[in-house]
Amino acid sequence: MNPPSTILALASRQIWPHVLTVLHYRPRRLVLLHSEDGQESRLPAKRLKRFFEKVPVVPRPFVQLQMLSHSEFTAIEEQLDRISIEPAELEDAALNFTGGNKLMATAAFRWASRKNLRAFYLERGNVITWFTPEAGNIQTFQEKLDPARTDSLDPLALLRCQMDSSEVEREGERLT
Repeated sequence: MNPPSTILALASRQIWPHVLTVLHYRPRRLVLLHSEDGQESRLPAKRLKRFFEKVPVVPRPFVQLQMLSHSEFTAIEEQLDRISIEPAELEDAALNFTGGNKLMATAAFRWASRKNLRAFYLERGNVITWFTPEAGNIQTFQEKLDPARTDSLDPLALLRCQMDSSEVEREGERLT
Protein backbone atom coordinates (compact mmCIF):
# COMPACT_ATOMS: atom_id res chain seq x y z
CA MET A 1 0.00 0.00 0.00
CA ASN A 2 1.26 3.45 -0.92
CA PRO A 3 1.35 6.04 1.84
CA PRO A 4 -1.34 8.69 1.50
CA SER A 5 -0.24 11.92 -0.17
CA THR A 6 -3.17 13.74 1.48
CA ILE A 7 -4.47 13.09 4.98
CA LEU A 8 -7.78 14.48 6.17
CA ALA A 9 -7.65 14.27 9.97
CA LEU A 10 -10.26 14.85 12.66
CA ALA A 11 -8.56 17.01 15.27
CA SER A 12 -9.27 16.89 18.98
CA ARG A 13 -7.32 17.35 22.22
CA GLN A 14 -4.91 14.50 21.55
CA ILE A 15 -2.07 15.47 19.19
CA TRP A 16 -0.22 12.13 19.07
CA PRO A 17 -2.49 10.46 16.50
CA HIS A 18 -1.58 13.31 14.15
CA VAL A 19 2.09 13.71 15.02
CA LEU A 20 2.80 9.97 14.71
CA THR A 21 0.86 9.44 11.49
CA VAL A 22 2.17 12.55 9.75
CA LEU A 23 5.76 11.67 10.65
CA HIS A 24 5.19 8.10 9.47
CA TYR A 25 3.43 8.82 6.17
CA ARG A 26 4.84 12.31 5.36
CA PRO A 27 1.85 13.46 3.29
CA ARG A 28 2.18 16.39 0.89
CA ARG A 29 -1.09 17.83 2.20
CA LEU A 30 -2.73 17.73 5.62
CA VAL A 31 -6.29 18.95 6.19
CA LEU A 32 -7.07 19.29 9.90
CA LEU A 33 -10.83 18.92 10.35
CA HIS A 34 -12.15 20.56 13.51
CA SER A 35 -15.40 21.64 15.12
CA GLU A 36 -16.22 25.11 16.44
CA ASP A 37 -15.62 23.89 20.02
CA GLY A 38 -12.50 25.82 21.01
CA GLN A 39 -11.05 23.62 23.76
CA GLU A 40 -11.96 20.25 22.27
CA SER A 41 -11.13 20.81 18.61
CA ARG A 42 -10.56 24.27 17.08
CA LEU A 43 -7.65 25.38 19.30
CA PRO A 44 -5.88 21.98 19.22
CA ALA A 45 -6.18 22.06 15.40
CA LYS A 46 -4.62 25.53 15.31
CA ARG A 47 -1.78 24.39 17.56
CA LEU A 48 -1.19 21.35 15.31
CA LYS A 49 -1.11 23.62 12.25
CA ARG A 50 1.51 25.88 13.92
CA PHE A 51 3.51 22.83 14.99
CA PHE A 52 3.56 21.30 11.50
CA GLU A 53 4.45 24.68 9.98
CA LYS A 54 7.56 24.78 12.20
CA VAL A 55 8.49 21.11 11.73
CA PRO A 56 9.42 20.52 8.08
CA VAL A 57 7.34 17.35 7.64
CA VAL A 58 4.42 18.72 5.62
CA PRO A 59 5.06 21.59 3.18
CA ARG A 60 3.89 24.76 4.90
CA PRO A 61 1.23 25.98 2.47
CA PHE A 62 -0.38 22.56 2.46
CA VAL A 63 -1.44 22.38 6.11
CA GLN A 64 -5.05 23.55 6.16
CA LEU A 65 -7.82 23.97 8.70
CA GLN A 66 -11.42 23.06 7.83
CA MET A 67 -14.36 23.42 10.21
CA LEU A 68 -17.01 20.70 10.47
CA SER A 69 -20.18 20.41 12.47
CA HIS A 70 -19.84 18.34 15.63
CA SER A 71 -23.55 17.66 16.02
CA GLU A 72 -25.24 17.26 12.61
CA PHE A 73 -24.47 14.00 10.80
CA THR A 74 -25.63 15.08 7.35
CA ALA A 75 -23.95 18.49 7.66
CA ILE A 76 -20.61 16.79 8.32
CA GLU A 77 -20.85 14.80 5.08
CA GLU A 78 -21.94 17.89 3.14
CA GLN A 79 -19.04 19.92 4.57
CA LEU A 80 -16.59 17.17 3.64
CA ASP A 81 -18.00 17.21 0.09
CA ARG A 82 -17.14 20.91 -0.16
CA ILE A 83 -13.45 20.43 0.67
CA SER A 84 -11.42 21.18 -2.42
CA ILE A 85 -9.91 17.84 -3.42
CA GLU A 86 -9.30 16.83 -7.00
CA PRO A 87 -10.53 13.34 -7.99
CA ALA A 88 -6.93 12.24 -8.69
CA GLU A 89 -5.89 13.48 -5.23
CA LEU A 90 -8.72 11.50 -3.60
CA GLU A 91 -7.31 8.28 -5.04
CA ASP A 92 -4.14 8.75 -2.99
CA ALA A 93 -5.74 10.28 0.12
CA ALA A 94 -6.79 8.86 3.48
CA LEU A 95 -9.02 9.87 6.36
CA ASN A 96 -7.62 9.72 9.90
CA PHE A 97 -10.76 9.43 12.01
CA THR A 98 -8.98 8.92 15.34
CA GLY A 99 -10.01 12.37 16.64
CA GLY A 100 -13.25 14.27 16.80
CA ASN A 101 -16.32 13.03 18.62
CA LYS A 102 -18.08 9.76 17.78
CA LEU A 103 -20.66 11.46 15.56
CA MET A 104 -17.96 13.25 13.57
CA ALA A 105 -15.90 10.07 13.22
CA THR A 106 -18.91 8.01 12.12
CA ALA A 107 -20.08 10.58 9.56
CA ALA A 108 -16.55 11.09 8.22
CA PHE A 109 -16.01 7.33 7.94
CA ARG A 110 -19.29 6.89 6.05
CA TRP A 111 -18.31 9.79 3.77
CA ALA A 112 -14.91 8.19 3.11
CA SER A 113 -16.55 4.84 2.33
CA ARG A 114 -18.90 6.50 -0.15
CA LYS A 115 -15.93 8.24 -1.81
CA ASN A 116 -13.97 4.98 -1.96
CA LEU A 117 -11.37 6.64 0.25
CA ARG A 118 -9.04 4.73 2.56
CA ALA A 119 -9.45 5.49 6.26
CA PHE A 120 -7.48 4.68 9.39
CA TYR A 121 -7.67 4.82 13.14
CA LEU A 122 -4.73 4.87 15.58
CA GLU A 123 -5.25 2.37 18.39
CA ARG A 124 -3.34 2.02 21.64
CA GLY A 125 0.15 0.65 21.28
CA ASN A 126 0.71 2.79 18.14
CA VAL A 127 -1.17 0.36 15.91
CA ILE A 128 -2.95 1.75 12.86
CA THR A 129 -6.07 -0.07 11.71
CA TRP A 130 -6.64 0.58 8.01
CA PHE A 131 -10.04 0.37 6.34
CA THR A 132 -9.71 -0.01 2.58
CA PRO A 133 -12.70 -0.16 0.24
CA GLU A 134 -12.46 -3.04 -2.23
CA ALA A 135 -15.23 -4.20 -4.56
CA GLY A 136 -18.02 -2.84 -2.36
CA ASN A 137 -16.55 -4.28 0.85
CA ILE A 138 -14.17 -2.88 3.45
CA GLN A 139 -10.92 -4.73 4.04
CA THR A 140 -8.97 -4.10 7.24
CA PHE A 141 -5.36 -4.61 8.16
CA GLN A 142 -3.06 -3.34 10.87
CA GLU A 143 0.27 -1.58 10.81
CA LYS A 144 2.55 -0.78 13.75
CA LEU A 145 4.04 2.72 13.94
CA ASP A 146 7.50 3.40 15.34
CA PRO A 147 7.26 6.12 18.03
CA ALA A 148 11.06 6.59 17.80
CA ARG A 149 10.38 8.78 14.74
CA THR A 150 9.47 11.52 17.20
CA ASP A 151 12.83 11.35 19.03
CA SER A 152 14.32 14.19 16.99
CA LEU A 153 11.39 16.55 17.62
CA ASP A 154 11.73 19.45 20.04
CA PRO A 155 10.07 18.30 23.29
CA LEU A 156 9.04 21.86 24.17
CA ALA A 157 7.36 22.28 20.76
CA LEU A 158 5.45 19.03 21.33
CA LEU A 159 4.43 20.15 24.82
CA ARG A 160 3.24 23.51 23.49
CA CYS A 161 1.26 21.72 20.81
CA GLN A 162 -0.41 19.37 23.31
CA MET A 163 -1.10 22.07 25.88
CA ASP A 164 -1.73 25.68 25.14
CA SER A 165 1.24 27.93 24.43
CA SER A 166 0.02 30.30 27.15
CA GLU A 167 0.62 27.51 29.68
CA VAL A 168 4.28 27.24 28.65
CA GLU A 169 5.40 30.84 28.60
CA ARG A 170 9.20 30.69 28.39
CA GLU A 171 12.14 28.36 27.83
CA GLY A 172 13.38 26.76 31.05
CA GLU A 173 10.03 27.12 32.82
CA ARG A 174 9.44 24.34 35.33
CA LEU A 175 6.15 22.53 34.89
CA THR A 176 4.61 20.86 37.92
